[in-house]
Amino acid sequence: MKRAISILSSLLLLIACTPYGVTKVNLDKAFRQKTAAKDLYARVDVLPLLLPETVRLPENSRLEVTDNLVLLLDASGEQIVVMDADGTFVTQVDAGAPITDFSAYGKLLDILCGNEVKEYNLQDFSLTRTLSLPTDGVTLTELQRRDDEVLLFSGFNGESAYDCEYFVSRDHFPVMKNPVYKAEDYDGGGFFRCNDSTFFFCRPGKINAYTSDDFIYPFLFPDFGRHNPVVTQVQMTPSHIFMQLCLQKGDALLVYDRAGKQHRLIRTTTEGLAFPLGVIHKGVNYFCCPARHLGSYVLPEDMTVPENTEYILLKYTL
Repeated sequence: MKRAISILSSLLLLIACTPYGVTKVNLDKAFRQKTAAKDLYARVDVLPLLLPETVRLPENSRLEVTDNLVLLLDASGEQIVVMDADGTFVTQVDAGAPITDFSAYGKLLDILCGNEVKEYNLQDFSLTRTLSLPTDGVTLTELQRRDDEVLLFSGFNGESAYDCEYFVSRDHFPVMKNPVYKAEDYDGGGFFRCNDSTFFFCRPGKINAYTSDDFIYPFLFPDFGRHNPVVTQVQMTPSHIFMQLCLQKGDALLVYDRAGKQHRLIRTTTEGLAFPLGVIHKGVNYFCCPARHLGSYVLPEDMTVPENTEYILLKYTL
């Protein structure tokens, strides 16, 4: 009873302190806006990646960031490429099987392969344990470690969507069918870690924030009017929320001012550049891409890449 009262009190306090609800977004008006690249970030660092010849990266690699490391899924889909924050190659973590998803949190790297989670120590990159999850026919598609105690999953079985959790200390894995949404509603969504919170967007028109408490609270409900964009990425800073949108008119970035409850849509800047949303960690937006794409993201005077560079790490200080 005390626990229920505590949770209810926390929920009421959270609702009272959370100035978010339905946010109306006029995409037609926002598309007519233009902004300069300098309005999006204070500085950009272009770092060439010096990788072993055997390492290949895809065009758009899945990215995770910690305080000291940048982790990328390689082109084979079975290895995690580990670099330091300056783009220097550190090591590779070979999962030995196709990687469905992975999550870096604290000193741990969790890799989802089928119905198994392989846990690695990010200090020496040793395999600490392997979890075989009793999924009961559910295909797991996404993984994110919420904290030291809980691993979050999403998945499907036929047309049904599932939300699952693994409780570390209890070795408990409840497989929970979502009573509202179908598997198709999860298409284009994903887990996105932002500083100490994990944002999960795989519901139509809704972003949920997973906290370290025992509940998940609705964080932002964007109202896009007659448009129906797919939100493919969500990141946050203390002052703004960034949402990558996929529309019929092309990809765009929605920047939402948390304090003023204002938004603007950035398709390209006045210089013709795009702003790539990767992973924002402690005020820096990390993004990895082939070097030949650099001209789409950075002004010419900022380009300092040696010849024969294949991949680069962009660090936008916001």
